[in-house]
Amino acid sequence: GQADEIRWVDIEPCFVFHTLNAYEKDGAIHLLACRAREFPPIIGPLATDPRARWTDQNVGYPRLVRWKIDPKSNQTSMETIDDIACDFPRVNDNHLGQPTRFGYTMAIDFQTLAKFDFENRNRILHHHGKGRMGGEALFVPRPGSTTEDDGWLLTYVFDSSTQKSELVILDAQAFDANPIARILLPVRVPFGFHGAWIPREAYASTS
Repeated sequence: GQADEIRWVDIEPCFVFHTLNAYEKDGAIHLLACRAREFPPIIGPLATDPRARWTDQNVGYPRLVRWKIDPKSNQTSMETIDDIACDFPRVNDNHLGQPTRFGYTMAIDFQTLAKFDFENRNRILHHHGKGRMGGEALFVPRPGSTTEDDGWLLTYVFDSSTQKSELVILDAQAFDANPIARILLPVRVPFGFHGAWIPREAYASTS
């Protein structure tokens, strides 16, 4: 296309760090992202503001929303998917750009992960435990999987009682259960985000 073909659609001003997914369905564009009312959004342990709660709508926490954009009318609508404050969203990367049933985010207390079921409009939480803070969860599909959430979620978790980190592996289909594995590391891994999973076969084909 050409630059003069770009079409602009107005929305209420806001700030977005990270998007979860975007796709076309029934002639409309669906964009899922973590939306904050203003910059900078509040991201970090709740201890930074002990008076605040995740669900406090008067605090500038980001929340997962869905914009539905009609390219014919240039109109858009927005719905808040859940009131939990969260960011660093991920999906099964094999389904990027397609309608997805599931999405995963990190709550802004860094101690909790959330799994959203967009079809049934509910969520499940996984708590790392007292004094344990995690990061963005990376989805790893199970080899040969036929369903979107058949796989694992990987995240680093820092344990303040030991001052060391772990690689924690969750079963995505038993999200609120105990981890299926904890790889104990001898040191602390600094907080970071945005990992990628590359299967051995894909890595070998590029070397």
